[in-house]
Amino acid sequence: MRRVKVDELSIVDGRLACTDKRSGQAIKLSDINTSLYLPSPEDPATLKGSLVWNGSTFNLEAEVGAPLALAEKKSSEVTAEISGDFGTATVSGTIAADPLSGKLRVGASGDSLGAALKAFGLGALQKGSAPMRSRPRPILRRSSFLFRTCPPRLPEAS
Repeated sequence: MRRVKVDELSIVDGRLACTDKRSGQAIKLSDINTSLYLPSPEDPATLKGSLVWNGSTFNLEAEVGAPLALAEKKSSEVTAEISGDFGTATVSGTIAADPLSGKLRVGASGDSLGAALKAFGLGALQKGSAPMRSRPRPILRRSSFLFRTCPPRLPEAS
């Protein structure tokens, strides 16, 4: 890892289609335009770009402060901002890769909670609807890592 250097690795007009084997749900990303920069393992790695998912355009800017530290099973500062018509979501804090752990601060802002939930593939609760599952559900499996999302708990409509 100490000799890895990426001036710029880009995906232009990319597409990704896969199926979640557990749920059978198709996941389709289109118009992927993104670039990864890693001047050296000691320097921050940055990812910038955009893609379309669920009919919404997502713009992404992310940084891993110490990629070499992660490769050496240590921790690193991370930041990410995802924005679009739905608003902006931010994540910042510290992560470790083995085991996957960390302390992250998550923020969100926007004009419409419904638009944000729809953009991220979550439906807003309506009066009389069943409550969302509280158990995390896997969204991406890669090597030994298991990334999970947990839908936000919303108060029941009265």
